[in-house]
Amino acid sequence: MEERDSIMVQNDLDAILIGAGHNSLACATHLAAKGWRVAVFEQAAEPGGAVKTGEYTEPGFRHDWAAMNLSLFAGSNFFKAYGDELGKNGLEFAPASDCFASVFPDGR
Repeated sequence: MEERDSIMVQNDLDAILIGAGHNSLACATHLAAKGWRVAVFEQAAEPGGAVKTGEYTEPGFRHDWAAMNLSLFAGSNFFKAYGDELGKNGLEFAPASDCFASVFPDGR
């Protein structure tokens, strides 16, 4: 993209958010719902910041990366306003009875 095109794109936006963690994504969602033209830029391969799921310890064992405050998010005014739309786009909560675990070299 030429510099002139980049400037034109920036001038067409009302907000530019750097980082696609859950707070930026929530901000972008709220601003877009209010009619703002928003762009979100993320350097990582996947958005979500600390609130995403992956196989971080053992193959086949998926858990959230540092998402210890999801219960606060699930009870928030933001989730009350946008929860249905987020669900339509793939957001799911997976309640767990045993929230914390450790994997040891011997397999325990």
